[in-house]
Amino acid sequence: MMNQITKLRLTFSVVVFSTSTAFCQSDLAYSNNSLENQFGGKKERTFSQRNGNLVNRYFDNISKEEEGLRAVSKNGKWGFLDSKGTLIIDLKYQDAKEFSEGLAPVLSYNHWGYVSKSGKMMIPNEYDDATAFSDGLAFVKQYGNWGIINKKNKIVSRPQFERVSPFSEKLACVSVNQKYGYINEKGETVIPFRYEKASDFKNGLAAVKTPNHKWGYINSEDVLMIQDVYDYAEDFEKDLALVKHKTKYGVIDIKGEPIIPVIYDQVIKADVDLYYVKIRNKMGLLDIKGSKIAELKYDMIGRFKGELAKVSINGKYGFINQKGEEIIPLIYDKVEDFEGELAKVEIFNKNGYVNKNGKELFVEKEQVSQKR
Repeated sequence: MMNQITKLRLTFSVVVFSTSTAFCQSDLAYSNNSLENQFGGKKERTFSQRNGNLVNRYFDNISKEEEGLRAVSKNGKWGFLDSKGTLIIDLKYQDAKEFSEGLAPVLSYNHWGYVSKSGKMMIPNEYDDATAFSDGLAFVKQYGNWGIINKKNKIVSRPQFERVSPFSEKLACVSVNQKYGYINEKGETVIPFRYEKASDFKNGLAAVKTPNHKWGYINSEDVLMIQDVYDYAEDFEKDLALVKHKTKYGVIDIKGEPIIPVIYDQVIKADVDLYYVKIRNKMGLLDIKGSKIAELKYDMIGRFKGELAKVSINGKYGFINQKGEEIIPLIYDKVEDFEGELAKVEIFNKNGYVNKNGKELFVEKEQVSQKR
C-alpha cells in the first residue's frame, strides 16, 4: 500500500531557473531561461477548451483570447474566432494581433492597420508595425520610428521613438538615441531621456538603469525612491519586485526593504503566491513573506496544477502541495502533471495513474502495489 512505502534518502542536483523581463517593447529579455519559457511560455498555441480537437485540426496557430475573440491562422492566413469556435473574421490577413479596446492590429499588403470586431477596417493598413490600443492610444511605426495615434487615426505624436512600451499609469517608456525616458498621453516628455534601460510604471514606481550603470526605482516625478544599487531589477507586482545584486537574487517590497534576502542563485515567481528559489543546485519554495515552504532539496519543482506540483530527487518523482507537504511520495520513474483528478505515472516500466490522495488506480489493469 502507498502509505507503507518507505521514503528513500537521496542526494540532489538541480534544474536551473532564472528570471526574465522585457524593457520597452522590442527590447531583449534579460534571460531566455525563465520558468515560463521552460513550461512553454504564455502565448497559447493550442485550444484546450470545448471544441479543442476541432480547432487544433483546422488551425495552425491560436492566440490567447482577448475581448471574446482569438486570432487564428491557417496556411499563413489570419482571422478571428469567437469563444464558441465560430470564425467571425475570415482568414485573409498576413498576420494579426489580439483585440484591445474594440480594435485589433492586422497585416495586409505588408502594412498594418486596425480592424473592428465586425471585420470592418477602421484604420487603413499604412503602418510598418502597430501595437494594441491602450487608453484610446496606440503606437504605430513609420520610417523606422514609432509614433502615437488615436482611434480616429489622428497623429498624437510624430514617429520619433526607437523603442516603445504601452502606456501604464498614464506614462509610456520610450527611447531616443538609445536613452530611455517617459512621455505622457499627449506625447510630451515628462521624464528626460537619460536612462540606460527602463521599465513600465507599476504601483507608482518604475525600474530604471541609471547613468551609474545600476538599477533603482523612480516615481512619476523622476525622484529616485529606491537607490540604484542593483545589477538587475523587475517591475513591482503586488508591492514586491525581484532584484539582483552581483550574482545573487532576492525580493524587495515597495519601500526597498528585503522580503527575500538577496542570497539565492535564482528566484522566480510561481503562478501561485510562492517563489521558486535555488542555492547550489538545490531548489525549494518560499511564500511571499519570505517564509520557507519547501526545503532546498529538490532537483526540480514543476508548475502547480490542481494545487499540486511535481518534484524530483535523484530521478524519482512525486508531488507536493502549496504548503510544501509531500502528498505523493517520490517513488515514480516518471510523472505527468495532474489533469483533473488524475496524474499519469510510471514505475517498474508500467504506466498507471494516481489521484490527489496518492492512491494508485491501475497499471495496465494491475495494481502497482501488487507488482512490487
